[in-house]
Amino acid sequence: MAEFYLDIETARSNPKDINEKANLDPRTGKIITIQFQQLDSRTGKPIGELQVLKEWKSSEKDILNQFFERFNIEKTWDFIPVGHNLSFEFKFLRHKSLELLAKDIPAESLYVQKPFIDIKHICVILNGGNFLGCGLDNFSAKLHDGKFIDSWYQDGEYENIEKYVNTEASAFVELYQEMKSKIPIALDDFLKKVRKNKPITQ
Repeated sequence: MAEFYLDIETARSNPKDINEKANLDPRTGKIITIQFQQLDSRTGKPIGELQVLKEWKSSEKDILNQFFERFNIEKTWDFIPVGHNLSFEFKFLRHKSLELLAKDIPAESLYVQKPFIDIKHICVILNGGNFLGCGLDNFSAKLHDGKFIDSWYQDGEYENIEKYVNTEASAFVELYQEMKSKIPIALDDFLKKVRKNKPITQ
């Protein structure tokens, strides 16, 4: 079983597009980075270095090819995505794979019948059940959301994007490790009580 931190960054495909959210839609945006790092399934600690595939070093098509050559997503337990709000990544990966690689990835291969771990749901609970304000930047050392990514990309400020990507990954992994270690302890008394009161079944 192999857990991998997974995240992408996106930008407007057309720099002249005045839609401020064009980078968030795979029809008008493009993937500019794909980053991943293997994590220990028990502790959440990183195994090896963070890998960042950069569109500006080659092309969007090329980094997609690199990603799918690296991971055989058809194998259930070889690649378990771990992240925050993974539906965004899944949406882009499916759309762009079809658009650029002529590869139709069924939802079952990414998330419907595929194991994945999305900590956004835990953050919603920690945020009092509210989706608004449950971003990773509100629960970790991440300084801000990705609102500057598109402008950095259009201005060719790639070093800022790389710094952001590395800081975000580090913040995520740190939070994930805390969740792995602290949540079971916090729920231990409750779980003992539930198990004690369960009726014995034959």
